[in-house]
Amino acid sequence: MIHPGALENADFNWTLNVKSVWEPSPHDVPELRREFKKNISRDLDQMAESPSSLSPLGHVLSGPAGSGKTHLLGALRRENEKKIGAFILADMTHAPDFSETILSGYVDSLQRPPGNDPNGAPQFQEWLTHMLFGLKLAKPGQRPAKKLSKSGYKKLIRQKEKITRRLLSLYPAEMRAHKDALTALLLLNSASPGISQVGYQWLRGLEIQKNEKDAFGFARTRENPNRIIASLSRLMSLKGPAILALDQLDSTVIRRHLASGDGSGGRLSDRQGLSMSRLEEIGGGLMALRDMTSRTLIVVSCLETTWQALMEKTVASAAHRFHPPHRLGPVIKSKTAESIAAVRLAPAYKKAKFIPPYPSWPFRPSAFETARELFPREILQRCDRHREMCLKQKKIQELTSFGGPGSDAQPESPPGGTNQSGKRDEWNHTFKNLKKNADISRIFEGEDGETRAAALIQSAFKSFVCENDFPKNAETALETEFRGDGKYPPLHARIQVIFPSSKNSGGKNRERHFCARAIFKTHVIAFQARLKAAMTASGIGPNAPDRRMVIASLGPAAPPGGEKTLAMVDWFKENGGIFARLSDDDLKTMLALQAMENERSPGFLNWLKEQKPATGLEFMESATPFLLEKKPEKPPAPLPDSPAPDSAPQGDFVLGLGADPDPEADPADAEKQKTADVIAVPPGIFAGASMILSGEGSGKNALVLSLVRSAAALNAPTVIFDSGGAFGEISSLGNPESHDFDIDKKSMQTWRKPGVEPGRLFRERESSIQGFAKIHAPVFDASGMIANFKVLDELMVRVCRTLIQWMKNRPDAPGVLNGLLIFDEASRFIPASGKGESPPLIRELIEMARKKGFGLIFATESPGDVSLDLMDRRSCYFLGKASSPAAINIINSRRKPHKRDNGDIPRLPGGKFHFVGPGGMEYVFQVR
Repeated sequence: MIHPGALENADFNWTLNVKSVWEPSPHDVPELRREFKKNISRDLDQMAESPSSLSPLGHVLSGPAGSGKTHLLGALRRENEKKIGAFILADMTHAPDFSETILSGYVDSLQRPPGNDPNGAPQFQEWLTHMLFGLKLAKPGQRPAKKLSKSGYKKLIRQKEKITRRLLSLYPAEMRAHKDALTALLLLNSASPGISQVGYQWLRGLEIQKNEKDAFGFARTRENPNRIIASLSRLMSLKGPAILALDQLDSTVIRRHLASGDGSGGRLSDRQGLSMSRLEEIGGGLMALRDMTSRTLIVVSCLETTWQALMEKTVASAAHRFHPPHRLGPVIKSKTAESIAAVRLAPAYKKAKFIPPYPSWPFRPSAFETARELFPREILQRCDRHREMCLKQKKIQELTSFGGPGSDAQPESPPGGTNQSGKRDEWNHTFKNLKKNADISRIFEGEDGETRAAALIQSAFKSFVCENDFPKNAETALETEFRGDGKYPPLHARIQVIFPSSKNSGGKNRERHFCARAIFKTHVIAFQARLKAAMTASGIGPNAPDRRMVIASLGPAAPPGGEKTLAMVDWFKENGGIFARLSDDDLKTMLALQAMENERSPGFLNWLKEQKPATGLEFMESATPFLLEKKPEKPPAPLPDSPAPDSAPQGDFVLGLGADPDPEADPADAEKQKTADVIAVPPGIFAGASMILSGEGSGKNALVLSLVRSAAALNAPTVIFDSGGAFGEISSLGNPESHDFDIDKKSMQTWRKPGVEPGRLFRERESSIQGFAKIHAPVFDASGMIANFKVLDELMVRVCRTLIQWMKNRPDAPGVLNGLLIFDEASRFIPASGKGESPPLIRELIEMARKKGFGLIFATESPGDVSLDLMDRRSCYFLGKASSPAAINIINSRRKPHKRDNGDIPRLPGGKFHFVGPGGMEYVFQVR
């Protein structure tokens, strides 16, 4: 009898990501889709024999999910490699710009060796070798492209001039238009990183320096993407016919198709108009590709509904550039279905040194008669279900039919049952020991730290997929290979969940993508480049609610840099991006999972499903509700004393509100005191993060109390995290609109300095945060000032997690202020060093608070000691008097450039503040 482990190692993975097109295929079934392969081969042969450089009609490869479209593209790549032609793959998963995405596909593909052979030369280098031999600039037996790559600047320029002259003599009419692209390819081939980078930048449509343009003889510093595509296509065609394959077009088209409206007439909204213009851009781009390229066969792979949607919303002439769509139907021949299973079993049986009774064992050949109306993915799924059933029962039985949702053969339980609990204990013990002994002290040191982090993230993503039951009928795919710009990949991992069509989706499939990348670089340019590449590859954006992206870091979640970096970070966070710090516990868990996965044995998958270690990672916290579409179990609970979302709108938030006028004062003076220098702003702008930046003597504490009063006037409670004890002796505050209210009974709650009994944070229920400080934060029960950073950081971690969880169950409240959380002496909570585990959670809390209508205000008289990176373009600032040059510079940096005045800040009287808000707000007001 075969050991179950041999069957467990069979690869029945039924989903291929687009990167698999480049890999050798041990699972290819030659007879599958044979007719379409013949048509493509015929077109390639005709182009090779024709003297014309024109591109023929393209092909549309359509079919439902699981029909084998992506697998077939891999077969076309291998076919064209035999004919020495180039293969270009454009991953259209996101396609923020059609032409730039096609160009990216060209540059990426030309840098890949055929079959991803690590010892092979990239396609552009093979083309260059072919050209040097064809132009008689190299001798037989040489490796001219490799030799040319080692040339210095002067020799490289001479060789460039020789190649250009020879080509111009052969193709005088057209090669002048392609000289710059030829130059860029020769530079890309250089072994000198500086020279190669110039060529790469130009090919990507990025601007090069003027001195670089002049040194290498470019006509311009930057070229239009369409012209670069045309030049690359023409140059590659000199070697042989090429294939340009567009894959993963579905999510981009369907998302914009649904957002563009039903075409029933009437004026389009801004969002519908934008989506419609993007669809027209894709349709126009497809139409132009045939005219733009040379001797290139264009193949579009997509769902049937995708092509229909595209043709409905774009010019009909786009379809005239393609043959009628070729639909991939279910498997027709039982022998083909049998081969699909047999090629997956063969490697596992060979490794186990097991010779099966027949190649497809334990799936009887006769069973495949019932698989003739199934698609390849369905066959693999049913094989996998039968395999899992056999392994679970430790009894393998042959499958006799593929009919119905499962098999008709039910494995029998072995005598005496199974020792599942013992195996579970063994896995638990292994995991515990691996985690305990995991050494993370120097794990990411060196230049390849991000690469090591990528492996851990990928391992965690693999475990997450195995641990969870995804929504019914949804299909999942895990992507871990990404070809990037230069030396680094744009992403490190991506989970795709493909949901079947429904009425809500207009009968179209929809996809959710959750992506991750580690960025450890602190240099501004390096950070920006990686973040930009990640944002582009992830597809996040204002019209992409089904895309999420996590950036993992080791230190502070806040990135380096100035206004440009902040603008990128703001856009990232506003459009589905999250910054998360990899905690020590997360790292140890990920290392343990990686080790266990490498030594995988029977029972590991069951243990993952039971224990769910990857799902419990803080780093993966946002993935679970997003990918699994899990909703809160309980309805949102209202916050007492806060307006309901459907209640009457709140009034204005008044800035400059002080204590009630002195009853003994002259009535005219009292009225002046109450109204002077008072401004009113919408309360919703304080949802999220705000900051009070000032120096000593600015009147910061008076401002805090003024904000509390203004919030109270709107029935919004306030909590003060009073680490310095400035508010510990206050017992009541006058409400200018009604009566006094007591701190411990009404809307203001104070967490006092050490040694003082802490007040309560919200009065909703006993299980919220009442008693929290006593239990989890010994710092508040100690005497003296707070000195233990670790304990305070632990407090903030717990406070943030509790508040985040509490806010999740509340309804969204746009434009409403439900409450304030004021952190006095903010350097103790958000230090400039960014150390500790709390900064990423504070950032997440800010995002949650903004959505739910809560404001976090960080107050400090030491601007240089706080982390300003938590703020973004939506943040508000209260800027007060300061005297030190460093503090003045920091305070002024928050103002609009044309209003910055270093002489203004030190002259401010106590209690007078500049208020800077979103949308260009900037006022001066006085706190009395």
